[in-house]
Amino acid sequence: MSEIRQLPSWPLLGDKHIVFILSFVIFLWIALFLLKKIEVDKQRKVEWFLGIVFLSRKALVFLYAILYGEWAWYEYLPFHLCDLTIILSAIFLINRSQFLFEITLFLGLPGAINAIATPVLIHGDILIFEIDYFIEHLSILITGVYAISILKLQPRKGYWWKTFLFGLCFLYIPVAIFNSIMKTNFMYTHAPPYKDHFLVFGPWPFYTLGFLTLSIVVCWSINQCYYPFWKKPHSIMQK
Repeated sequence: MSEIRQLPSWPLLGDKHIVFILSFVIFLWIALFLLKKIEVDKQRKVEWFLGIVFLSRKALVFLYAILYGEWAWYEYLPFHLCDLTIILSAIFLINRSQFLFEITLFLGLPGAINAIATPVLIHGDILIFEIDYFIEHLSILITGVYAISILKLQPRKGYWWKTFLFGLCFLYIPVAIFNSIMKTNFMYTHAPPYKDHFLVFGPWPFYTLGFLTLSIVVCWSINQCYYPFWKKPHSIMQK
């Protein structure tokens, strides 16, 4: 069993945070520039390669945490939202599932952007986990922006709320149950990521309701951005 811990974080817009944000912008631009140069007939090979790399990185970091981590092994399980969405978005790159694209769009991208804006070092502040934090959220952004800007994908009508319900029923609630049993705090169902987080309004459980409400608003807002462009149902061709 574990005690809920106060996770380390960087001061917002401090030197390290600013370098973190600028590095994200530079690396994201470079990655998308290179991906745009790929010939269409080679896209699937690159997508498979990236998907396998993203999944392998997660497995290697988990193995490292088990062997050398200071905390119990179950505190490194991939049960935070971005941990789960990077796995699902990596699988999307491999099989081009329409629904996994929608999860990446509605859940992964907002989660990654929030993680950049308000970094919480969920696995600790030693260098290897800081680098892993950077790579994980960069990977989510690369996958999502690649799907939108290069593959020209769009969500299906009405799937913003279906994606939200999937996240609630099959990600959030199971993780909350796990937290209750193991006394952990994945997805911050028992305690906020840190006391002064600007999205935390009130004590538990009120701030969790705020998180869920904000998630609904974000999913709906992303959906509305696509509204003017819907002309016919869209799906991904399996190539």
